Amino acid sequence: MVNEAQKQSQILFVDDDPVFLGTIGDLFSAWSKDHWRIHRANSADQALEILKKQKMDLVVVDANMPVLDGIQFLRILTRRHPDLKKVMLTGLATEEKRSACLANGAELFIEKPRSSDGLKSVFVMLDELMTWKPREGFQGMLRKVGLQDV
Repeated sequence: MVNEAQKQSQILFVDDDPVFLGTIGDLFSAWSKDHWRIHRANSADQALEILKKQKMDLVVVDANMPVLDGIQFLRILTRRHPDLKKVMLTGLATEEKRSACLANGAELFIEKPRSSDGLKSVFVMLDELMTWKPREGFQGMLRKVGLQDV
């Protein structure tokens, strides 16, 4: 049983909307066939407490939270947990907010879905991010580069 739990991806959702947290937690857990262990936090401070006790693979943060907004929280996460994958989720997406989130360490910036199809799309994107690993070394083509340049 312990071995099965180690295979689970640890994912923390941080949102001040408890209904959204409950819905997304239940759906994503079911869709992942229990390969995801969903953790929930209603605030940034609650999320930080969870992160002290449990290593996470991914944190999904609401951009619009009271007291400490998602972008400020993202900065803290990036400093304290540089290897942690971070995703911003927001109901009010603007280009300015998108740029700020991506510049502060978010791998993805996603608008909150308004339908079950939208939720499924978010699940697929997060699942893809969880399994994605950067490749080592150079990938691509070199043009007009001499041997001395290499």
